[in-house]
Amino acid sequence: MLNVLINPVAIILGSLIGIFLKKFIKEEHIDSIFPIMNLIIGIIGIQGAIKMDNMLLLIFSLVIGSLIGVNLHLDDKVHSLGYKMQNLMKNNDPNLTQGFITAFIVHSVGAMAILGPLNIGLLGDSSIMNTKSALDFLSSIVFASIYGPGVILSAPFTFIYELAIYLLSTWIEPILPVVVINQISAIGSVLIVAISVNLLEIKDKEIKVPNYMPALLIPIIWHGLLNFLNLG
Repeated sequence: MLNVLINPVAIILGSLIGIFLKKFIKEEHIDSIFPIMNLIIGIIGIQGAIKMDNMLLLIFSLVIGSLIGVNLHLDDKVHSLGYKMQNLMKNNDPNLTQGFITAFIVHSVGAMAILGPLNIGLLGDSSIMNTKSALDFLSSIVFASIYGPGVILSAPFTFIYELAIYLLSTWIEPILPVVVINQISAIGSVLIVAISVNLLEIKDKEIKVPNYMPALLIPIIWHGLLNFLNLG
């Protein structure tokens, strides 16, 4: 289990470095870096989304996921959690909640976030998790230098997510073949694009990204149903 801890520790350390560096970055430089970083986030999301092998499933997952998310008021609950953490930290930075949401989704929806703890649980192999931790360390420095302490808050939630996969790896493996992991990753990439659109303020109405997060579960349910019907 100690290998699973590497990732949140890397996020925390990267965030602390980013928060420290933020003090030395002028506001005009942040204004210059902010849009280009958000554009890069969008490009990363597009690269992941176009790898989807089943566009109909992608659309279906996002539509059904959004209906579930809206009914559960996930966006309101995530922002409420962000405001509570903001009050707890006595921090009035308006970017705190956005930094938390952005960092958590970027750190948690990719294939490595699933394969990393899965390989540790099944094979005792931490190589994927080590690679992911190095990447998250670097991205946390960048995110925290722009969005501030909200990024560090993504660490415990990423840990809980990856710990659950690690602890349930024996049961999860049969329902998570590579094709399903790639589909989950592609759906997550669409959410990353949505975050980029919000941050770039391309449209007047914000896309409530947390409401779409149940879409990540739809490929698992879909393939489970196909296997049950012997159609997979």
